[in-house]
Amino acid sequence: MKIHSYLPYILIVSILLTDFIIYGGLINMFFEDKETIIAGVIAFFGAIIGGVITYLGVNKTLKHRDKELFLNSATEKLMLLEILIDTYKGSLNQMLFAEIYLDKKADTSQVNKVILSEAKEFVERLKNDKEKMYKSMEYEQIQIITFHQKTLEGLTRKNIYTDEDARESIEKIRSVFHSFDLSKKELESKYYLYRNS
Repeated sequence: MKIHSYLPYILIVSILLTDFIIYGGLINMFFEDKETIIAGVIAFFGAIIGGVITYLGVNKTLKHRDKELFLNSATEKLMLLEILIDTYKGSLNQMLFAEIYLDKKADTSQVNKVILSEAKEFVERLKNDKEKMYKSMEYEQIQIITFHQKTLEGLTRKNIYTDEDARESIEKIRSVFHSFDLSKKELESKYYLYRNS
């Protein structure tokens, strides 16, 4: 650890030692039975110092344990995220091509049908992959994906599927894929941080 992380503790110990010297001088001036009072003050400061040392040791042990637990499970989580990314990469690519056709302002009815079909399949795959998501991702990312899934599901149930609905579906699929990618990057970053520390 760097010296800056120990600076607050060094400061506290220095203040306690200064207090001890001041209390010792005051006790010498005012009390007859100095030995008993000095022993009590020493015991009090010893208990404080012992508590601080115990706290530091327990804190370091808990951080090390958390680090080891994370490193043991990170490989499996990364593998699951890689599987999820590979599973949904095809949908993302298909949506990007469909978006290009939508931008050309040609007859979009066929493109909308393709997007609608892909969006329905996408929603079903998301429902089937919930367990993988819960095993590999943070809860807030899963909540974001669930929100996009429900919105996408609502879009696919419309009677009339417009160009605007198709664009929104593409955006939702892109957002879900971004959540997978972001989770993977965060996990990798934390993995390398812990591994190199």
